[in-house]
Amino acid sequence: MSEAVVTSKKSSAHGNPLAPRSQAANSLTLENLHKTYMTRGRPTFAAVKGINMDIQPGELIALLGPSGCGKTTTLRMIAGLETVTDGDIRIGDI
Repeated sequence: MSEAVVTSKKSSAHGNPLAPRSQAANSLTLENLHKTYMTRGRPTFAAVKGINMDIQPGELIALLGPSGCGKTTTLRMIAGLETVTDGDIRIGDI
């Protein structure tokens, strides 16, 4: 299975009328993030294998990779729509 590639770039919300102005920005940290699916009668499937990222306020990132490499699963875990099998997701100092 291929792995996702993470790219980042500093970005600025200046000039963007849709950018929130009153919310404080927080960092996002993923530490050794894993997601394994276990279904009765089938072998386990590791959708995400040990992703590490540290995204600072103002950075713009993109998850790039082939179909099935864990991009959407990673985003769903960050959003709280999937449970994390192992590892940590931290937003800000939490």
